[in-house]
Amino acid sequence: MIIKSGGGKIMLRLAFAFFVFAIAATVLGFMTMGPSAMFFSRIMIVVFLILSVMTLMIGKLQS
Repeated sequence: MIIKSGGGKIMLRLAFAFFVFAIAATVLGFMTMGPSAMFFSRIMIVVFLILSVMTLMIGKLQS
């Protein structure tokens, strides 16, 4: 995904959105659902955290 106008701010917002999704997946998986959902939640938090870090790094490199 290439964003040309105002890319730094948009990339930071995307990184924050990935972080919020990771936290929401963790809360739902750890507190309200069964063990299979907890396993899925652990996978999702790792994926979202990796994506948020990558998005943040790309945003820093573009600015």
